[in-house]
Parts: sequence; structure tokens; C-alpha cells
Amino acid sequence: MVKLPEQEPGSPLLEDVSPRSAGKSAAGPVFRTLAWLGRPMGRGSTCVLVAAVCLAPAWLFFDPTGYLPRDPLAIYRMRSDDFPYCSASRNWTRTVSNLFVPHNTHIVPAWRLVTWGMVAWAGRLSRLPVVLATASYAILVALMMLTGRLVARETGLAWLGLAAMLAVGISPLVFCAATWYSAGQPLWAGLGIEAMLWCLQGWRRLGGWVRLVLASLAAAAAGWFWTVGHLAGPVGAAYLWVDGRSRCRFAAGLPLLASVLAFGVGMGLGGRQIDATISLHGRTTREAFKPVPGVVYTLQAIPENLVLGNLGLIAETTELQGAVLSLALIATWAWSRSPRWRFNPLECAGGVTVLGSYFFEWCVRGYKPYPELRLVVVPWYDGIPQIGAVLFAAGW
Repeated sequence: MVKLPEQEPGSPLLEDVSPRSAGKSAAGPVFRTLAWLGRPMGRGSTCVLVAAVCLAPAWLFFDPTGYLPRDPLAIYRMRSDDFPYCSASRNWTRTVSNLFVPHNTHIVPAWRLVTWGMVAWAGRLSRLPVVLATASYAILVALMMLTGRLVARETGLAWLGLAAMLAVGISPLVFCAATWYSAGQPLWAGLGIEAMLWCLQGWRRLGGWVRLVLASLAAAAAGWFWTVGHLAGPVGAAYLWVDGRSRCRFAAGLPLLASVLAFGVGMGLGGRQIDATISLHGRTTREAFKPVPGVVYTLQAIPENLVLGNLGLIAETTELQGAVLSLALIATWAWSRSPRWRFNPLECAGGVTVLGSYFFEWCVRGYKPYPELRLVVVPWYDGIPQIGAVLFAAGW
């Protein structure tokens, strides 16, 4: 092998000698442009770009086909669960008395406090639709920003954080939750899960018991926004356990304990008042809960919603097709981590979020055939899995 002599910068061996750029040195306009694009952005440019990303979902809410309202937030109308939630929180006395009163099968004291804040902010009934519309979009923006911050700090890549923000905000899977106040409960619960992860992320890097306390409070609040939010405990435990360090594995039980306590307090104070037959078509929770359909529906929902749905495609799979596609995706991920099997905490937290939330949601609805549940019946069920899918993809 012939060894070339070492060259100083600017020597002929480092020049662009392609036919298209013959006679041009590395200091040519192409290289200067690439160097300029590779420079880190300043704070001002970053803020402008983040603002543009946060406004992107608003543009998608305009429907040029006329099939949907052109701007559902500008012409927001209260409907369905908006009325009982706002009525039960129309003043502080009623809010406190209804704090642990179940709504269908959900005991959501944190959500009732948020609703009281919305009603108090509105001041009068005529302004309430505007306030609820503002809150619906604001929670989406808050979730996008926290997702971007969480991903960027975990991976060290600012562009990946911006991509994660877009993936959460412009997904058709969050349209219903971001334009209907009561359907936004999954987004609030998702914000609680991510707030917990953000505190745990800070604790992994810097330590401090205050961060662990805040993470535990966020985990409890996530479940008190929406029942599936109690998944925050297992998500936080997985995030810390995969870190591998002994102190992280020791602390992995704290978010799990916080979620268990929050669930226990809620059930202890309001569990006896739950009437599941209202929302489960005459069935009790035990009668409606079907684990086997929960697994099957989860395997169908992953390719249909999280993969093809995010591409704007409506697809229907059979049970076998859903299982094959989902298991192939899981096998590909596992193969990419072999042979050392070193898993990223962020991807594991995202994976637990996807599988855990879908499994619980579809188990409760397992008494119905999956074709009856697609798209229209419970579109807000995709909110938390979508958040988990973004975290998983960013970590992967």
C-alpha cells in the first residue's frame, strides 16, 4: 500500500477536483454554504423555528374539503362531556365536592381542578367556548415543546427534538384531542408522563431529591388527568431501570409507587361510585375487560394507526396481518440492538407507553369487534400511544 504524504490544509489533495468544480478550492461557494448550514443556530433563530413548528398544527386544522369545519377551534361548540365536567366545576365548592366523583369510569381530580380554572378564567358562560378552545390548542403546544426538549436533551440533537415536536403536533391521531376539550384528557395525561420523564432525566444527570419528588408528583397527576395516565409509574420505572446504574435501579420504584398510591387514593375515595355500565354498554368493568382481544387489537392498532395513520393513510388489517406487521417491527428493533442488547432509556419508556396504553384501552373495549372501534368511536385513544411512539422512534 502506498502511503500518501501528510498534507497541510489548502493543499491540492484537499481541493475539490471534480469536473463540475475544476479549479475551485475548498474555500469555494459550495463549501462555504455547507459550512454555513453546519453552524449552530443562535437563540433568536431557534425561537423563531420553534414558534413556526408550534403553529404548524393550526394550519392543519383548516379543512379545504369542507368535510370538517374549516377551523374547529374558531367556531368551538361545547358538546358531550364538556357539559357535565364544566357543570361539576362551575365554582370552587362544587369542584371540591366532585373532586373524586367518577365520570363514567374515570376518577380525575386533577382534570376537575383544571376545568375549574377554565370556568373561572371564562368568567361568564358566553366566553367558555373560547376558553376551552384556547386550552385545547395550548395543551398541544405545551406537549410539543416538552417532547422536543425531552428528546433534544436525551439525544443531544436539536434537529431531532424539532422533528419530535412536529411528529406530535401534526399527526392526525391528535386532531380530535386537540380540538375538543374533554377529549384532550389523554394529552394532559401525556404531559404528566413527559413531565415525570423530564424530572427523571434531570435527576439522572444532576441528581437531587427534589427532582425525584417532582417526578413522583407528575406521575400521580398523570393518572388523575385520565385513567390511562396511571401508566406513568411503569414508564418511569422502565426509564430508570434501563439506565443500568445501581442508584437508578434503586429509584425506579419511586414513580411506580407514586402511581400505585394515586390509583389507590382515587379508588378508595370514589371507586364505589363508579357505574361502568354507562360507558361500557351495560357491562361492568370486569365483564368488559378482555385481555386476549386487548393484545390482538394492540397488534392491529400499531401498524394501522401509529405507522400508516401517521402517513395520512387509512388501512384495515386482519388480526393475522396486524400480528405479523407488529411482531416484524418489534423483531427489527430487537435485531438492531443485538448482539450487546444495549437499550436506550428513552426508547424503552416510549415502548412501554405504546404497548401499555393500547393494551389497557383495548382490553376495556375488548367486548366489541375491532372494526367497530376504528377511527370514529374512540379517536382520542391514540393520543398517549402517539406520544410513546415518538419517544420510541427518537430513542431508537
